Amino acid sequence: MHDGQDDQQLDLHDDALLSRLRGKLSQERQITAEVLRLMAEVDRRRLYAQSACDSMFAFATGVLGMSEAAAYKRIQVARAGRRFPTLFARIGAGTTAPEWSVCARAAFDRRQSPRVARRGVGAGETTDRTTGRRAFSQA
Repeated sequence: MHDGQDDQQLDLHDDALLSRLRGKLSQERQITAEVLRLMAEVDRRRLYAQSACDSMFAFATGVLGMSEAAAYKRIQVARAGRRFPTLFARIGAGTTAPEWSVCARAAFDRRQSPRVARRGVGAGETTDRTTGRRAFSQA
């Protein structure tokens, strides 16, 4: 879709263009986090059944129109976000990439131990020794 506003955005001064790009990326991260949060809740409530879908994946691809790859990744991250609610805020803030979260969830599922489950700390999530706060590293 092309409209006159697109041309006006390209005519911006360099600093204004870069500022606008940063702003749009921030909005995109916030929207992505909200979409993931909503998907997690639809999945938790199994609302996909109201659309005659037998799974969240079928709902995401058939009803929401996502590609299979996008649906799979977003569902995995949404489910990880249910386990670690701070994940949505971190994605919205840009401190954790949704793509990385899929890997973290898979690693957590493979390596989960009773000690880790009791503490509620997953793969990539650590406790900062100086502040006592949990941190979700991308390393």
